Amino acid sequence: MITLAAFYKDLKLHVESTAVNDAVKGFDYKRSLMCLKETFEKRNPQGKFLVTTDLETELPFDAANIFRSELKDKGLMESLVLSNTEIIRSTVGKIILCGSDHLINGDLNNFFIKDFDIGILFNGTSVNNTVVLANIQKSTRSKIIDFFEEREKEYYQLSEGKKDWFGDQISYDIVLRKHGVLNDQGVIQGIHKGTNLTFKFMKYGEDGVYGCKKSAASYNKQSLLVDFKGTRKRWFDIIYNELK
Repeated sequence: MITLAAFYKDLKLHVESTAVNDAVKGFDYKRSLMCLKETFEKRNPQGKFLVTTDLETELPFDAANIFRSELKDKGLMESLVLSNTEIIRSTVGKIILCGSDHLINGDLNNFFIKDFDIGILFNGTSVNNTVVLANIQKSTRSKIIDFFEEREKEYYQLSEGKKDWFGDQISYDIVLRKHGVLNDQGVIQGIHKGTNLTFKFMKYGEDGVYGCKKSAASYNKQSLLVDFKGTRKRWFDIIYNELK
């Protein structure tokens, strides 16, 4: 069974950030989560949808669809990192970590056709955490938890500026280098054996995760997950109406 775990936290409850507030202005993330859930369940009827969040954020879902962690007074990136670790500790099976500004266009089991423990997405040579995959089995569960705990530890070693912006992705990069599967030569798609885990490297825009076009309400029809980062959010409703 696939578990899609989408992170969302109502920043207005805890953290005032002009940059963040301007970036999300006009986009209804709670509604987008409902659209994400609808398109996921349509194409993955046996799957489980979760919103990972803090203890206070109000959400229009049943309790069975909400996974809460203690994230009070934490910024967005710190909350995301901590929430990722908590949901990984609590899950067995195939889990996809993502955000809330996406729609589903296919069977997400296709992400797990090959055998691996953790799947990491890249855009160019940089980690892109639009989605992160974890194939958590009893035999590898403790090692996968160790990976995310190590990632959390590395996040807290970053400078304050990096913690606020891209620290969630930089911390993945550091741990992947420690596991011997990433270096300065660039990213090679496919399966890579690390120190004690097997990793799958995917490319944004090629391996199932595609961004909506900037200039029009258009997307790759072969995509499993359609991403609406930045100004692409203006096309969200049009594509949702097509996918639903």
